[in-house]
Amino acid sequence: MKKPPDKYKCIKLPLHSILHKDDNSINIFNRIQDAVHRTNYITTKTNLLLRLWCLEKYHNGIEIPTIDEETIKMCMKSLVLPSKGPKPKNNNLHP
Repeated sequence: MKKPPDKYKCIKLPLHSILHKDDNSINIFNRIQDAVHRTNYITTKTNLLLRLWCLEKYHNGIEIPTIDEETIKMCMKSLVLPSKGPKPKNNNLHP
């Protein structure tokens, strides 16, 4: 007895194939691609920075603190260009 197919299917398509073919969609596609590249850069560099930080603590015999969401946020903030947004507060104020 055959199982019925799933109700939903996942179809992988390139983004440009589902956008309209006009100048505005090309602009949108380029902005999305730029955001993806910048996000990938920040994520990769954050991972490397956290690894280096842990290695430095390990080699100096210092206990490695728990890496939580706030630690990761501060790592990411150290990699992005400064903005006019809110400044770090509370525990995040001190490195």
